[in-house]
Amino acid sequence: MAKEKIEIRELPWIRYDENPYGIPLLDLRPITYQLGSDIEESALKNLDSYSLEDGASFSGLSPTVDRSLKADLHYRIDGKLYPGSLFVPQSPDDRWAIFFDGQALYFIRSWSRELVAKATVSFRENQMVIETIEGQITDSEFETENQTIALLNFLMLSHVLGESTPVPLLNELESDPNRAAVWAFSLFGHRAKVGLFAEDACFSSEKVMRTTTAYHIAIANDDQASVKLILQQGLVDPNLMAQDGFTPIHWALYTDHYEMMKLLAEQGVDLNASSLNGTTPLMDAVEIKSEKGLAALLTLGADPNKADANGFTALHRAAAMNLPKMIKALLLAKADVDCQSINGLTPLDLAKERGHQEVILLLTPQD
Repeated sequence: MAKEKIEIRELPWIRYDENPYGIPLLDLRPITYQLGSDIEESALKNLDSYSLEDGASFSGLSPTVDRSLKADLHYRIDGKLYPGSLFVPQSPDDRWAIFFDGQALYFIRSWSRELVAKATVSFRENQMVIETIEGQITDSEFETENQTIALLNFLMLSHVLGESTPVPLLNELESDPNRAAVWAFSLFGHRAKVGLFAEDACFSSEKVMRTTTAYHIAIANDDQASVKLILQQGLVDPNLMAQDGFTPIHWALYTDHYEMMKLLAEQGVDLNASSLNGTTPLMDAVEIKSEKGLAALLTLGADPNKADANGFTALHRAAAMNLPKMIKALLLAKADVDCQSINGLTPLDLAKERGHQEVILLLTPQD
């Protein structure tokens, strides 16, 4: 429920040549970005319950509304999509949780934990295809099949893939755009950014879909027994990226589980595998200023000279960030002090640009 009344005379339109979709779009943000949500304590507890859930509790369940329809929606995957979470709420304005159990997708209203829609899928050539949808997205008994398909596709693009895709607004609200914006906010919160009055509108994305699996959650929970069992039974790719684009070693780093990191390394997990952002765990340890994480990774044999797409190493980062303790640790691990980025910059160059005197002394060759 909205906290306050928003007075907006007329919502603006975004011209067809000012957005990537090539059609006029209604800008919903003057309303949806100003609205907040009143939420009861029970709903807050439900929101908290998703933080480390892989969706297994919803597997096999059916939506309350007994309704089934055919669909043909395609999404990119990277090889195999493992069971797990595709989206979990991070704030009260995230109205949905979305899970995959290996055969179907489950669309949950996050505040109430109500399963409202289920989509059966198939796989072909690095694509997941939604073929059948059960249930519906809204509470309206007049929701058409085309609306269900379009709204579910919006959830996939906006929540799972993080696209700023247009909300397919109800045609009946075209004469009252402000009301349409409030309707969109009630369903999708602040993820309702732009819209168009075409309730069957379906867009696509080239982004790759990934899940956060029981494997990643066990790492975050420091559950070494479960992680070891999952890996020994070959239930997942040991280097599987989570939905957030981070590798298992990244997850151990960000949760400060260094014994878990050691276990993963012993099980053959790649210490140097890059995240979707192109950074290794060692680079990220520098960026989050985790001296313990850096030490653990170097002790386990992480490569200090691995570079990102721009040629920057962990040592470049430590020099730019004025982190002399980390620089000493990297140098002891044989980090190349003369390594150059693709633009020819060395760690010393970055330190000089920023005037980091102690770092300059550490990186300057001594006669």
